[in-house]
Amino acid sequence: MWRSRSFLGLELKDDVFKIVELMKSGRGVRLERLVYERIPNGFISEGVVLEPKRVNELLGAAVAGEDFQTRKVHISIDSPHFQLMTKTYPAMKKRHLRRVIASDIAEKMELSIEDPWYEVISLEKPDNQDEHSEWKVLIVVTSEAFVRSYVQLVRSSGLKPVGVDLSPLAVHRWLTYSRPADELAEKVLIVNLSSRGAHVSVIKGNILTASHYVPLPALSFSSGTADVKAGVRQYASHLMRSVVSTVGRDDAIGEWTLTGEGVPLADVRDRLREEMNVRISVISGEVPVSDSLLYRPIAQLKPGLCLPMGLALKGLIRS
Repeated sequence: MWRSRSFLGLELKDDVFKIVELMKSGRGVRLERLVYERIPNGFISEGVVLEPKRVNELLGAAVAGEDFQTRKVHISIDSPHFQLMTKTYPAMKKRHLRRVIASDIAEKMELSIEDPWYEVISLEKPDNQDEHSEWKVLIVVTSEAFVRSYVQLVRSSGLKPVGVDLSPLAVHRWLTYSRPADELAEKVLIVNLSSRGAHVSVIKGNILTASHYVPLPALSFSSGTADVKAGVRQYASHLMRSVVSTVGRDDAIGEWTLTGEGVPLADVRDRLREEMNVRISVISGEVPVSDSLLYRPIAQLKPGLCLPMGLALKGLIRS
């Protein structure tokens, strides 16, 4: 089960970066170290690093100030920096299929990414006994230049990036780790919230089938009680409409599960429960912590740590 004794996960957002170190502890994991640092406005915009030198200085100072047990780290990219496409192909040998897909990406597919890197995930394999059966594949495409620049930025800070994951899969990994298997819906809508918008993803089984960024109105949740309730109500209603218009009404989705920060997740969850006939939950960020973190005020941060903890978990546990 265990691949390593400790591993790091890094989440880099427009306004904050988080580095977590998870360590093997008994049959589970322990949060050993946590870095949570604000990023000044204008350094990163919509996931694009505009000031790489300054971001590198922030990351480098944070890494140098921590006594990590390892420098190996998984990083992630979020929509809209990747595209998902489901395609079907006639039955053929896998080697030939790879060549056909490579040709399609180079010549036929209409991509918004000019320098595509891609990964192919087989969803359905052809039946050798059925001449009409087909390959059904999921193609994940991202920008080679974007990934290379991101990896180089992290490497120059003193860390050793060994893998790039999709953010929704990292969140889902933590969800499946933190929940009993019999409580997991087969098809889940993951909503990663912030005060500016939401990354909305659909996962069926362990396969990411859709991922979108949904902008939301900038609302303040720090005023009086009445203002907070009104803000939550407005935010939740806008979220519900935006998600439904983007993803569509899918009765097969068994649960909406929320994570993120900058938003009162429990209040948004409760408001959505009043409006929707589907299970609504907040992903638990609860995890045993090291003695060095016991006296740090991290309780309010835990719900927003699901993504980097899911990244670190990928390095710790064999799939």
